[in-house]
Amino acid sequence: MSPILANVIFPAFTTPYFSPLLFPVAGIAAMVTEYACYRRFSSHPERPSFGDIIGANFVSWLVGIVIGFFLPSGLVHKAKSSGAGPILTQGPHFTTYAIIAYFGACILSIIIEGWYLRWSERGESEPVTGLYRLSALANAASYMVLGVVVWAWITWIW
Repeated sequence: MSPILANVIFPAFTTPYFSPLLFPVAGIAAMVTEYACYRRFSSHPERPSFGDIIGANFVSWLVGIVIGFFLPSGLVHKAKSSGAGPILTQGPHFTTYAIIAYFGACILSIIIEGWYLRWSERGESEPVTGLYRLSALANAASYMVLGVVVWAWITWIW
């Protein structure tokens, strides 16, 4: 029995959204970091709730995936050495686009998650103060963790 190898291809600007699926440890570490930041720095001890944080991340993920498919993919067609048809592979700018995508995804997450959390707090008598600032802090921390864990995995383990 021989091992099966898979070549997973996705556009460069969707890298921040697919990396937690390909490296679940990185995704879990990022979510735990984000939740810990919300718990530590929120003006209210129980809000935003874990469900609100998951909902905000899901909406942000969906919007980011859609936008990512409309940006340059960083993929090119390359002829196979066997003479069979061309294959789709990473082009010369793929890594640059993927790195830029992490910064863009973080900014997008701050905006979307801040909006989502503000929306989820609309019925509360005592809303959490500084939600956008809190969203910026939590997302900056979680994207740093996500980037470092993915980079470490690719560099040292893979």
